[in-house]
Amino acid sequence: MSPTEIPRSRSFISRARTLANMENYVGDKLQPVKQFKQSIHYKAIILYLFYFNINTFISNQKPINTVRKTASDIGVFQKWLKEAVPGECKKLEDISPDCLNTYLKSFYLTVKKQNGEDYEPDSLSGIKNSIDRYLSDKNYSTSVCRGEEFKSSRSVLLAKGKQLKKDGKGRKPNRAEQVSEEEEQVLWERGIMGRSSPMALLRAIWWRNNFFGLRGRDEHNKLRWGDVTILEEVDGARYMQYEERDTKTRKNPGEDRPIKPRVYATPNKPETCPVNLLIEYTHRRPLTMCQPDSPFYLQIHQHWEKPGPSGSVAQVWFKNQPMGVHSLGNMMKTMSELGELPGRKTNHSGRKTTVKRLKEANFDNVDIIQLTGHKNVQSLNSYSTVPTKIQKTMSEVLTSASTVASSTAASSAVTSSTESTEFPEIPPQEMEEILNTIEQSEKLQTVETTSKQIVTNQDIQLLSNQVLRSSGGLGTPIFSGANVSGGQFTININFNSA
Repeated sequence: MSPTEIPRSRSFISRARTLANMENYVGDKLQPVKQFKQSIHYKAIILYLFYFNINTFISNQKPINTVRKTASDIGVFQKWLKEAVPGECKKLEDISPDCLNTYLKSFYLTVKKQNGEDYEPDSLSGIKNSIDRYLSDKNYSTSVCRGEEFKSSRSVLLAKGKQLKKDGKGRKPNRAEQVSEEEEQVLWERGIMGRSSPMALLRAIWWRNNFFGLRGRDEHNKLRWGDVTILEEVDGARYMQYEERDTKTRKNPGEDRPIKPRVYATPNKPETCPVNLLIEYTHRRPLTMCQPDSPFYLQIHQHWEKPGPSGSVAQVWFKNQPMGVHSLGNMMKTMSELGELPGRKTNHSGRKTTVKRLKEANFDNVDIIQLTGHKNVQSLNSYSTVPTKIQKTMSEVLTSASTVASSTAASSAVTSSTESTEFPEIPPQEMEEILNTIEQSEKLQTVETTSKQIVTNQDIQLLSNQVLRSSGGLGTPIFSGANVSGGQFTININFNSA
């Protein structure tokens, strides 16, 4: 009997382990056990348990989120296959590549969500990758993502993605947004982050830990108390230093970050100083949870506000239990709701904020990935979106042209209005005198005298009489009866000196 022919139920494995560990039986039961251990069945069971333990150990080293994602996507495909091809009873890994390729082409074209909507293009690509991972673990003969046998199904997936894009899909509506400096300030000012309560302190510590480049859920959940330490430089500057454990992109021995990320103290802002927050958190933790392997985030003690022996609030705020996975996973979402922040904020917003602030400060991408733990510089491209402030400036530059055009149009309208203004009609007798004066003036020698000064009504009247005398008495004083008050005037006078 080979190990693959032995039943794999949990009850069978439990009984097999019991029989395999029998060493101290006495009396009538001893002989049957000895006979069983000498049988082929016993040897097959031992061999199976050996491989079972090895496979279990290997499986436990895989990222739990990847395992869950793969299992979920395989379930989606198998459910569709059961409904679309009722006669197909083979396991996925036993289906031939040609047949599976045909199934996948139909799957990409027709699969729907449970609510009847189409999947996002990236979701379909994710399902394809999950099927490839599953088959790879089963030692399938070719790759769904790279094999020539599945080239046509990949072409169908690409075409389906383009169609979904035209239909409005692929806009990534669930994309997490960064937290602006103004939004962060709101969280501090409203006490959502701070040192006034256990929850505010946890949120502040969680937010500062994001500046180590931690991933939103898994790496925060794996964080241990000894991973973050407070150190001091020669000049007295204090800082927090992060020691990385296994991560999504660094699991193998020797794959460590080039540097140990640091976050320095801010003495000019003691209330939000990361070092001060960690010291406060240290004082509020139980001593039993200050071991290097203790969970970093702890549950809040329900009686933390109860006065201690001295009448003050109890010093210990937290329990000897780790914070729940879901509470920790929804940290940023809860903070965003309490602070009424716009946009979609998730735990990934912390990592995204770290990268974008460094990029906006013109740090080199090579330096950024050493802090954040990205393996490839190209991974930062997804963070390269235009900040809101720059978008606002760009909009102002673009709309300024229409503002200038509006001002020009308004100016033209004023000029046109001025040109079309109707002046009061001049009586015929006065008009004749004006024309005679103009006619006589054309025969005179022109001498230009320019006067730029502030004059009064009396000065204007005298000047008018002088012009009249100089011109031989022709005409009438042009300023006669004029009512002029204040201001600066420029008067050009042409007259005949002879």
